[in-house]
Amino acid sequence: MKSMNTMHLPKIWTCLFLLLYPCIRVHAAKPVQPVGDRITQLELQLDRDPEQVLEEVRNLAGDIDPSGQPQLVREAQLLEINALIRLRRQEEAHNLVKPLWETVSREAGTPQLTISRFALAMAECLSLMSRSADAEIFLQLALRQIPEGMDPPHKGRILMILARCQVRLGEPMNCAETATRCIQWANEHNQPRIALEARFLMAYAYRELPDLKLARRYFQQTVEQARKLGSSRFEIVSLNELGNVLALEEDFPGALALKRQALEKARAANDSYLESIVTHDIGYTHSLAGDYEQAISLFRQYLSQQQKQDSLYGVIVAQLNMANCYGQLGDITQAMELAESARKLTRENNVAEAQETVLAQMIELMRIQSRFAEALDFQQELTDLQQQRFQRELNRQVTELEDRHKLMEQESEIKILRQEQAIRDLQIDRQRFTIGAAIALAILLALIAIFAIRGYRVKQQANRQLSQMNDQLDELARTDPLTGLSNRRDMMEKLRLFVARADRSGSPITILMADLDNFKQVNDTHGHDTGDLVLKETARALREQVRAQDLIGRWGGEEFLIALTDTDLDGARIAAEKFRLAVELGGAPEDSVVETVTVTIGLSVYTPERELEAVIQEADNRLYQGKEAGRNRVIG
Repeated sequence: MKSMNTMHLPKIWTCLFLLLYPCIRVHAAKPVQPVGDRITQLELQLDRDPEQVLEEVRNLAGDIDPSGQPQLVREAQLLEINALIRLRRQEEAHNLVKPLWETVSREAGTPQLTISRFALAMAECLSLMSRSADAEIFLQLALRQIPEGMDPPHKGRILMILARCQVRLGEPMNCAETATRCIQWANEHNQPRIALEARFLMAYAYRELPDLKLARRYFQQTVEQARKLGSSRFEIVSLNELGNVLALEEDFPGALALKRQALEKARAANDSYLESIVTHDIGYTHSLAGDYEQAISLFRQYLSQQQKQDSLYGVIVAQLNMANCYGQLGDITQAMELAESARKLTRENNVAEAQETVLAQMIELMRIQSRFAEALDFQQELTDLQQQRFQRELNRQVTELEDRHKLMEQESEIKILRQEQAIRDLQIDRQRFTIGAAIALAILLALIAIFAIRGYRVKQQANRQLSQMNDQLDELARTDPLTGLSNRRDMMEKLRLFVARADRSGSPITILMADLDNFKQVNDTHGHDTGDLVLKETARALREQVRAQDLIGRWGGEEFLIALTDTDLDGARIAAEKFRLAVELGGAPEDSVVETVTVTIGLSVYTPERELEAVIQEADNRLYQGKEAGRNRVIG
């Protein structure tokens, strides 16, 4: 006889199967989520957890058929690149996006939005690699590739990064304009974080203009908005930049209090990148306050942090700031070594946004060492870079005009094609629709004429604007931006014309070389902003005394050159005393800590048998004789 346990086993298994069957069936019937939907979900969590997105999108790659799902392949690749960008792994992202961009941009039939998104990814990589000029080109392309009438979600990010690149490239006005567009877009699409960053960039642009009052107001707004949104990162950077504005206003205790608050928050958030930035700017504040030893110590900390983070731009900035401090302390050798190192890094790595700053620092150090010929070479290189920047802006505006013209041409072609199709349809019953075809043809010719005239007018307008901009660039190249006087290059060209005229007529020309007394002490004691005001007021006082037929220009630093036509040495002495007295009475800015400004003037007369350069050098030598004799006098 079988045991009772053995007899009941089949019944037990049957009951268990019946109980578990619904669960097994439900599990087996559970659908697998489509890859496209999963990519969409990952895009939504990209900003929150880029590390997790990167891992999952790489796992998804094997589930996509490249031949049957090419668009999904592109979406997955773009998502991987964007995750690497969020993780600041820009080199890895660039190596991935560069060959993809070359393929996507050349493939026939690639949607414009896809091209726009890949151009944005290229721009973000280049921006993180301190190649802002190249990034700006791709950002402008990304904007142009957005089809007319469409407003995709990535447009706000394009505008935000474009504003960031423009402020790095020294284009604060363009940055403010782009940031305004970005804020408007963000408010319309309920994107408060993009609006926050755009407002921060706008504040930064106004600080660079400089309009410190507006900059302070916008930075205060970003601090408050960052706290509302719970964005500790933007609260820290906004507090830090607000401190920078106070430092520029010479409220050093207030500036340091805000920066120390920002530093504590950065350390609490365990954000080494922000900690390094705030450390640098505390050093910058000490530098403005004249505490150069403390500033150098903080810049060294910042340099070490930037080297660990492999930030090329940060290393260059640290070296330049340390060079400036050593120059202020009189250690010119150490200052030159740091400046040369920064210049080498800038040139080898094509760091466009640092080139002008590096050259300006080198010029100042050369001036301190009286290496004027080398300083002049660097000044020419700086002028060339500034002209290139103006040319980039000019090219951008011309490109926008060309794009509008092309759009009009495309619209005209579409209308023509539609009319041609209408004519072909009408030809089915020619007898019946003869009158209608004639009317359609007349309309077609009218449209062609209208668009041809419009195209011609747009081209004429573009040519006029191009001519005006070239005139403006030529004027900028010949004018000292601080004082509005002729610069050294323009003065030399005009002097040679004066000399040629004097050689024909035999009339004398007297050269006056005027130099501000104790100007370095003004900069060291009251700051470069006060020094700039003194230069402006001195230039105004001199210009008001110069006759219409004479020349005046800023020769370099605090030196001014005046050329008096048809004037002998006796007449020049009288004029020089008038110039000296005008500066003493009116060279100090109103409401300024500088009470009196004086100049020393050296004279030399040009005659046809002398070389112009020798006359200028003689005037300069007599100027320094006047300095040694006690300053505030005329020698010659």
